[in-house]
Amino acid sequence: MPKKFIIEDSVWRILPDLQVATVVGHSHESLNQSGSIPEALLEQANQKAVQWVKADPISANPIIKDWRDVFHKFKTKRGARSSVESLLKRAKQGKGVGNINNLVDIYNSVSLEKAFPIGGLDLERLQGDLTLRVSAGAEKFFPIGE
Repeated sequence: MPKKFIIEDSVWRILPDLQVATVVGHSHESLNQSGSIPEALLEQANQKAVQWVKADPISANPIIKDWRDVFHKFKTKRGARSSVESLLKRAKQGKGVGNINNLVDIYNSVSLEKAFPIGGLDLERLQGDLTLRVSAGAEKFFPIGE
């Protein structure tokens, strides 16, 4: 488990007004399973998400513009979108965000309802300190549940 949460200067240079919140939950085997949270959680979140993206095209919505403005401050592949935009776009198109596992479903639900990007980490698998930095693009990534 990490000892410290560090935000590198490279992040502050790009986003000097950044605000970060963390929530730590303790491990429970049901979080890595599917189906033990209320089935309607994601369905309700997908329905609520539409309030954020009523205009067409999706880029005409103020919340999308705000997140794009932040996202474009980082080097990305052409056409890449922030996670929250991708989630809101699926909801707007009526495709909805489906079940992955309980932990991911919970934070996707909050992200959809609040139009705010949220992610999760398995702290038991991290070694050393947890550091928020500008990605070089070649970092190893292990999805939750794998």
